[in-house]
Amino acid sequence: MKKLIKYISLLLLLFSMTERGIAQENDSVQKFKNFKLSRIVFTGNGYCGFDLGLSNELVDTTGMKSTSVSVGLAPILLWKMTSHLFFEGELDLMMEHGMVSAELGYANINYSIKKFGTIQVGKFLTPFGLFSERYHPFWVNAAPNEPLGFSHTGYSPQTEIGICVRNGSTHFNYAVYVSSSPLMNAGATDYNDAGKITYSTDIGTPLNENIGFGGRLGALPFKNSLLEIGASYKWMQLKPGDHYHGTVAHSHATGEDLTTIQTGSVYAVDLSLQKIMPSIKGRIEIKAQVQYSDAGLNRFIKLSPSGKTEVSYAFQNTTKIGYALLTYRPIFANKELIKKSGIYVRVGSMETPLGSLWYENTQEVSAGLNYSFNWHNTIKLGYQEILSAKKGYTNTIMIQWAAGF
Repeated sequence: MKKLIKYISLLLLLFSMTERGIAQENDSVQKFKNFKLSRIVFTGNGYCGFDLGLSNELVDTTGMKSTSVSVGLAPILLWKMTSHLFFEGELDLMMEHGMVSAELGYANINYSIKKFGTIQVGKFLTPFGLFSERYHPFWVNAAPNEPLGFSHTGYSPQTEIGICVRNGSTHFNYAVYVSSSPLMNAGATDYNDAGKITYSTDIGTPLNENIGFGGRLGALPFKNSLLEIGASYKWMQLKPGDHYHGTVAHSHATGEDLTTIQTGSVYAVDLSLQKIMPSIKGRIEIKAQVQYSDAGLNRFIKLSPSGKTEVSYAFQNTTKIGYALLTYRPIFANKELIKKSGIYVRVGSMETPLGSLWYENTQEVSAGLNYSFNWHNTIKLGYQEILSAKKGYTNTIMIQWAAGF
């Protein structure tokens, strides 16, 4: 009898353990079922381009033509964790001039509060002007390259690491952010770059621990949202090159106090307009942005022409860039081939600080055709002429295929 009771007790114990195991397994299965894959979206974009440089009258006196191929892929992950919380991240994979690079485009968490707006924390595209945040993907950009000064290594903010608050309504939108400031190049590697502001937040780029802030305010005066006018501002605490490198030193405009933090500001105004015009059987779009930055009076030391002595020099660190893009698409044409085609014309200008060793006064004119297989798949053919006070006259033929997926 006692053995029977023991056997029954042992069976009950094993049953209870099995029941708990099954319950825990069922609970895990239920939790997995509650995890909806529909809340995760993989998207992105890619491009492949070919540039044929026809001439460069100052740099290339041999008459030889230069070519370059660029390929890029940017997979994007969107994850809606809750009704108010979601994550977005982009990885930039690029091959240009025979070199392959991989960078984190952005990665941030967004929390939405109905009336307050959306809070964004992490690395995010800079809400400064329109190009860097809305039009930089090539499947969105009508041209096969960026305007002068607006590339990832250019003179306009592209990404930030910090916190951003944004909101909007029918007639206005705004974004304000606090983030790490960019660096001012001290010329340690190449003293010709002394004074350049590095807006990049790519992996491997030193991070300025000083804090800056900025924002953009956009106005949409009409209900159809066909016109948007924006104003942007960014204030920066620039970390100066506060150490001596033998051939280069940086000092603040007030004297030789190399520990003083230099400050700078960037301003921009932008415009986006689209108008359907049955009289010309198509749609006209105009996009423009003008930008001005000022990092104060900078003083550096460079080598003399003989290379034996050092000479001090100073310049007002101001940079002006801007562009205007006009596109036309005959959406009312009778033939499908013409309806899906379009033309673009773009003009641009860039002027870096006079007196700096990287001074450049450059103008650009480009035009081209594009054909869209659908709203996210485009092939482009463009022609660009650049007149530079530093590099002379160049002209290039560009071919690019770009697609979003």
